[in-house]
Amino acid sequence: MENNDAEIIRKVLNGQKEAFSEIADKYASLVASIAYSIVNNSETAKDIAQDSLFDAFLKLDKLKDIDKFKSWLCQITKNKAINWVKSNIAKKKALKEVRKQKEKTEKKNTDKEDEMLIAIGKLNEIEREITLLRYYNELSRGETSEFLSISEAAADKRLQRAIKKLKDLLK
Repeated sequence: MENNDAEIIRKVLNGQKEAFSEIADKYASLVASIAYSIVNNSETAKDIAQDSLFDAFLKLDKLKDIDKFKSWLCQITKNKAINWVKSNIAKKKALKEVRKQKEKTEKKNTDKEDEMLIAIGKLNEIEREITLLRYYNELSRGETSEFLSISEAAADKRLQRAIKKLKDLLK
């Protein structure tokens, strides 16, 4: 890292927050390139780059070695981009599975399946999401909680509420 970067970071850490704009301007293209190499979408990459620079600004006081700022910023960007991809893949998979199940239901045209999908459609978004992840996408408890960024206990509780509502709706 250039000596100038270390000086700017010290200024920011000493209260001259506006000095961070110099660092942001300098590394904006780099972090956008890193994000783009992972997400393959320029608009998303720009958003991730902006989020990464903002996070770096907010967490600058946690940086242990000022001389490693550039690699630290690159790692923040890489992690954000990877998390975006994971989230996007899981959402697309869930949507694909919902569509697939809907097609199966239409082909079979059984009353129970139609009734179940209608009932799931009546659940609120959180309950519908957990039900689809667990039963249509067949994600494990751990995978479901990781996808939703909640604890397994919280995922179990949401699923219990969803099942109770489904039972009530299907009576």
